[in-house]
Amino acid sequence: MAHNLFGERFVSVRSPAWHRLGKVFDEPVSALKAWELAGPYEVQLENLIAAQSRTPTSQKAIVRLPCKDDPQYRVLGTVSETYTLITPTQFCEVWDRCTNARIETIGALGKGETLFVSTKLPSFKIKDEALDNYLLGISPMTGQQAAQVR
Repeated sequence: MAHNLFGERFVSVRSPAWHRLGKVFDEPVSALKAWELAGPYEVQLENLIAAQSRTPTSQKAIVRLPCKDDPQYRVLGTVSETYTLITPTQFCEVWDRCTNARIETIGALGKGETLFVSTKLPSFKIKDEALDNYLLGISPMTGQQAAQVR
């Protein structure tokens, strides 16, 4: 099974994932700190211009800027002028502020178009069996889906 990680942008606490990529830490860290350790990159909105006529359009492109392991600009999607981009850094800042919890995993998929974060929540019991509980955040930057927390 392919992992689809963007480079090795994956951080896990305590144990490596099945793909053995990224970094593993013994001590819990915040989402923002883990993102900095994973290999952050920038995403921004840029105005789209018609190629032949050079006419500005009302559309915008979601663009991942060049980074160390992929030195090209990457268009992740196109959106309307009213679209609000949530960058990976902003998502991590909100995650930390709202959960006040340390991450279990964080990573980026594809060419950087999707960020995911998970946090382990307190376990609970059903019929005397302890069950692990997790909170998952997904921030797609393609213009096709909204950020989600499950």
